[in-house]
Amino acid sequence: MVLTRLTSTWGRAAASAAAALLLVINSAGYAGAHHGGRPIFSTCPTGGYPWTSNCSSVGNDRDHYVYVHSSVNNNLRNALLTSMSSDYDPTQLRMFSQTSITAWTDVRAYAGNYSVQAAGWVVCETGSATGVNKYGHVWCLKQGLRFNFNFSEYFNDGPSLNYITCHELGHTLGLQHWGQNLVGSPGTGSTCMHMNTPNGPTVLHQYDRDHINAYYYNYP
Repeated sequence: MVLTRLTSTWGRAAASAAAALLLVINSAGYAGAHHGGRPIFSTCPTGGYPWTSNCSSVGNDRDHYVYVHSSVNNNLRNALLTSMSSDYDPTQLRMFSQTSITAWTDVRAYAGNYSVQAAGWVVCETGSATGVNKYGHVWCLKQGLRFNFNFSEYFNDGPSLNYITCHELGHTLGLQHWGQNLVGSPGTGSTCMHMNTPNGPTVLHQYDRDHINAYYYNYP
């Protein structure tokens, strides 16, 4: 197995690292009420879902291990690793890529042509280890991340690849969709956690980073 600690040295690292200097770090729980966006929470039940159902896990600790299967082509793989290093590693999280599945694996990323009507989704698969943290949120180990090449508009250019990888990784950590009409929403062009926007926002908003940093992901 090759295990790689991702740091802010990829394509969008400089901007993300600069933004990271502005983070408001809270002690635990949700980010403060003055923040916009959707708070971190989980939608996965304990015991897992069938793989075709969407859910979101908060992650069991601040070390996030992502196994990337060979079905993920080079362009998608590079976008995934870039998002891990540029969007998520500058937060309190520590992101690692894996070439094989281990007991530490949080996410298993696959790609293919699926009949599911979604370009990407995350699921806590049946049989995955799950638990509930003190906030009542479900964490899931070896959750499945699927990219669906049938939705080619999300995979045929750099901005679209950056958007969908940033978006789906967010769901593996408990980040939720932003809505265009939510109070405090900075608009569709500001965060990759907006829905259904190929060629559109490729990075996390500062609010998303604040939510990650305010949430108490356990130390391993």
